[in-house]
Amino acid sequence: MLVTYKDRKWKHMNWENNLVVIFLEKMRAQRYFVWSAISFALNFGLNVFLFECLGLNAPLSFVLAFCVIFVLNFFASKSWIFSDSTVPFGKQAKRFILSTVIFRFSEFVVFLLIYPALVETHKLAVLAVLSISFVLKYFVSRFYIFNNDANV
Repeated sequence: MLVTYKDRKWKHMNWENNLVVIFLEKMRAQRYFVWSAISFALNFGLNVFLFECLGLNAPLSFVLAFCVIFVLNFFASKSWIFSDSTVPFGKQAKRFILSTVIFRFSEFVVFLLIYPALVETHKLAVLAVLSISFVLKYFVSRFYIFNNDANV
């Protein structure tokens, strides 16, 4: 019997099935990393474009870039990274929106705090905020938003 992510009975699986689950989890983490790199580049590039080319102020360019990336991230997560999740679309969307609001608010506050401290180095502030949230987002997505066992 081949084990999928949907099978959560670790104690009752033989070692071959455990290896399959570990392999699939590794593939999921790799897809997250690849998409995060793409998302990061798009987010950073859009931020710089809005700030330097269109002349928007730094906080506004930061917020606008995140709004665009938000939609892309949800559909990439749902359809590619965590595609095996059986959580209903509405529940995933609600969890994603809630976690994103919390993340974005926190990232924006951190951006506003470190931007002046970095002598208003816009690019470095954006890089710092995006890097910090990268790791945290994987675990929130993996164990809350797209987790079949999360009861919230």
